[in-house]
Amino acid sequence: MSDAGTDRGWIPAHRKLYDPGHPLAPSKRDPSCRRDAWLDLCQMAQHAPRIHCGEQLQRGEVLVAIRTKAEHWGWSKSRVSRFFSRLASGTMIGTVRGTPHGTVYRIVNYDTYAVVWDTERDSNRDSERNASGTAAGQEQPLQPLQPKSIAPRARPKVPLPEGWSPTPEHRQRAASLKVDVEREVESFRAHAETHDRRAASWNAAFTTWLLKAEHLAGNGNGPPKRNPPPTYPDLRAASAWLPQGHTP
Repeated sequence: MSDAGTDRGWIPAHRKLYDPGHPLAPSKRDPSCRRDAWLDLCQMAQHAPRIHCGEQLQRGEVLVAIRTKAEHWGWSKSRVSRFFSRLASGTMIGTVRGTPHGTVYRIVNYDTYAVVWDTERDSNRDSERNASGTAAGQEQPLQPLQPKSIAPRARPKVPLPEGWSPTPEHRQRAASLKVDVEREVESFRAHAETHDRRAASWNAAFTTWLLKAEHLAGNGNGPPKRNPPPTYPDLRAASAWLPQGHTP
């Protein structure tokens, strides 16, 4: 019997073979080899556009989380990362984009692994799907994985510096508001020290202080308005109204 042609053809494998719960699924005692991991990626790739975990995936794309694949293949996370780096350097996969759920990769030449070209059994539906799906996927160029954006760090809040003094703008504002700036500086310092205040910008804090001082001063029309002290009746004058024999 001739062995010619035994390296050709396909061995179909159902996707359930790669489920983590399958009896032949890899484990830490019997982890996947690199060939198993590569075949797992190929079977995970989308054969048609689909939304997965809120992400729009095109034909040949696969959403991968390093931690999940490490558990599935029985590998360490560092080994999974090295494996993907090797696939990328060998132009077997390309990075499409990063997502909160993992990284979207594209299987390069996906149709090589996903299509069995059998002229007798191939249907028009598969031909149209392969042509349209592959063309749509190839129109989008591969992009390098972008690092996650880092929010700007907030300025730390610090106590009032010993050498702090109002700026010329503060003095100009106080003059326009008809506020005694020296008196407000003294009150401002005492308030900050008494209450152990901290601020990211003490100049901005003093600007707010001046605006409050203007409001307390009646919109700049003089010193702060205070309620008059309570008045009490003259008890001696009121004693005339008391019954005889009673003194206030």
